[in-house]
Amino acid sequence: AFLIYLQVISIFWGWEKKNAWFLFAFSYLLLAIGFLTKGLPSIAFQALTLLALAVRDKNLRRLFSWQHLLCFSGAVALIGLYFWSYNQKGDGAGFFRNLIFEASQRSLQRKSGPNFWEHLIQFWPQLLADMAPWSLALLLLFKKRIRDHVWQNPFLRFAALFIVFNLWIYWLAPQTKGRYLYMFYPFLMSLGVAALIAWKPSWKKYIWYVFLVLAGLRITYNYTILPYQVKTMEKQSRYRNIIQEVDQLTQDAPLYWTGIPDTIFINTDLDLHSALKDTLIVPAYIPYPIPYGLSRQKAAIIPYDTFESSSAYYLAVDSFIIDKNVDVLKQYEGWEKQTLTL
Repeated sequence: AFLIYLQVISIFWGWEKKNAWFLFAFSYLLLAIGFLTKGLPSIAFQALTLLALAVRDKNLRRLFSWQHLLCFSGAVALIGLYFWSYNQKGDGAGFFRNLIFEASQRSLQRKSGPNFWEHLIQFWPQLLADMAPWSLALLLLFKKRIRDHVWQNPFLRFAALFIVFNLWIYWLAPQTKGRYLYMFYPFLMSLGVAALIAWKPSWKKYIWYVFLVLAGLRITYNYTILPYQVKTMEKQSRYRNIIQEVDQLTQDAPLYWTGIPDTIFINTDLDLHSALKDTLIVPAYIPYPIPYGLSRQKAAIIPYDTFESSSAYYLAVDSFIIDKNVDVLKQYEGWEKQTLTL
């Protein structure tokens, strides 16, 4: 989210200053880094934000400059170089297909069924609730005097334009989670704070006190009660107990997680237009906090393996080892109706 925020800010600054090199070089560099970090969203933000500014200024010609073409080619080269290097030791094509597959799960092709309509209705109330109490200040923008005052600032006009041209993708995507929207928070809050500053009732100072008290209570909750709640959560507590016990039993011996690989059929299409069809083989599922926690505990990656070594330890669900001649050291029952076995 922070990378996308910097990417969008560099677009705004370069466009307003009419500095083509800054506009395209920095934004496409951040696009490349963002793509390698999170996948396709960086491309969507780049395209829609540039289009928004071009439409606003009625100047599409700026998008067809040679600086734009050169910096776009540089970003493609950086991404291609990374995948070429990755492909020397891994499956670069599979990695790329998986990025597209994950993005497709949150795309407009999933726009049917009851979940879509439920998400469509709940999206804005949930977004405002996540940003509370500061999101209450956005309600002031319904007052014409305040709205006119805010629109005088070029950055605030851009913030509104950015939100309008980009947020609709997440509004119409049922798979959207709250953490996907963090890059919008600074722009939404900039509008809210500007509206609050422009608001001038005689009792305004008391509203600031209310906001500060609510914010202070939330910060206090985050640093006092919330960590305790996380520590005492049943599932997280089970994760920690399993990680510690498995680490003690295996010590420095090789440890893998195993199982029957899952097959995912990728079909990334938008309405009638098919973008990519493929089959992706991914490791068998066990709760990811376990291999992740063990990797941190042992300071070494816990990889997936196909159960070929007889001198190593394996973590798998019990259904996978029924017909195998193995020594069972420990079992953890009640794991999504299965038993996790070491």
